[in-house]
Amino acid sequence: GRLAGGIAHDFNNLLTVVVSGVHLHRVAKGIGEDEDLDAIEMAADRGMELTQHLLAFARRREERAEPVDLREVARDQSRMLTRTLGDGVWVEVSPQAEAGFVRGDRALLTQVLLNLVINARDAMPTGGCVCLDVRAEKTQAVLTVSDAGHGMDAETLAHIFEPFFTTKESSGGTGLGLATAYGLVRQMGGDITVASELGEGTTFTLRFPRVEAPETAARLASDRPPATLERTRSGKVLLADDDARVRGVTRKLLERMGFEVHTAADGASALERVSSPTERYDVVVTDVVMPGMDGVQLLTRLRERRPTQPVVIISGYAAPLTEPARLAALDAELVSKPFTPERLLSAIDRARGVERA
Repeated sequence: GRLAGGIAHDFNNLLTVVVSGVHLHRVAKGIGEDEDLDAIEMAADRGMELTQHLLAFARRREERAEPVDLREVARDQSRMLTRTLGDGVWVEVSPQAEAGFVRGDRALLTQVLLNLVINARDAMPTGGCVCLDVRAEKTQAVLTVSDAGHGMDAETLAHIFEPFFTTKESSGGTGLGLATAYGLVRQMGGDITVASELGEGTTFTLRFPRVEAPETAARLASDRPPATLERTRSGKVLLADDDARVRGVTRKLLERMGFEVHTAADGASALERVSSPTERYDVVVTDVVMPGMDGVQLLTRLRERRPTQPVVIISGYAAPLTEPARLAALDAELVSKPFTPERLLSAIDRARGVERA
């Protein structure tokens, strides 16, 4: 888990440089829509999703409940899994699949789907299609995963979701994949059932309460800054991050928005700057994972000296340093890397108590 967290932190720092660099390039060139830049952003989004999968697998991230399109999850995973399942096995999504939004954690849903698809692959040693379908049924969104494998008898079906129960001892099966899928589905308020017959294949059916689709277009538009990035802000910011690349690109973003930015490479230097009687900062923006004094330790010390100082925490791997209760007690805003300029600036506004139309 700790190794996964370290990898996620470093990788999200790299993605922050990529995402922020794209935004800066859009601004410098006055570019709005651009196919190449859009492709880079989509790749960065995919990279961020992969780090979330890593942390979910290692149980080192907080669950994020939000509206998720099951059809989108199925389609994204069908492309990725077909490349990784091996020769003769492929994943298809029904062309009739309907949008079904559920409230859940996308990374955990992806892990569930991964476990079910791997189970389907193992049931088809000679190859075949793993078929995914999404449909809406009254108040529920339904996802099915079907294979044409060897199937299961009634005795196996009775134990299929039990931890450590496996029919794949010879191939190194742990008996945890389906038990994990069952637990995660139930954790998200859903239900999972299975139907199978020997020689006839298997179908897993996941049911979740449906929720209204989010205003996706509006959300995406708000995440993309205007091509001009006008100087709409003012004030003095102290930016603390030990990664010189992240520090540099974040400084440029903030300066383009109108802030005067001072930087520090670690928590101790940041504390020294903000504690100076001659310095007053409108907001402190700090990373969490830094050598020596980390961001939360900095914030704790800072609260002793400047109780009302507005603070924004940015991090590629916040847990377990930033449990919600601790963040609330320290009165800080949290932004996960990689972030867009709008997300960072919204957090700064909230920390400063500034309302924007």
